[in-house]
Amino acid sequence: MEREKIYWLGAHHCDVCRKMNPPELYNCRTNLGVWGMLCKECFNILGVGLGIGKGQRYERQEDGKYLQVEGGSANLSGTNNSNEPIEGD
Repeated sequence: MEREKIYWLGAHHCDVCRKMNPPELYNCRTNLGVWGMLCKECFNILGVGLGIGKGQRYERQEDGKYLQVEGGSANLSGTNNSNEPIEGD
């Protein structure tokens, strides 16, 4: 059975650096205690992790929509529930 696809319906920019339409966005709790929408670079500095109560990662699709791929209550495979930064460029 295929999992339900969950898309981000809000703004497509980082709340910290204001980068528009990055390849990935993180709806997450920060180490400052507030939640925000962050690009990967800002998440690696301010994010507290992924998973329930921490955050979700969304990837921009070819159609411009952001699909949830990690974290949250969707029980998606590959969820990073650690406090480790996300590797990659």
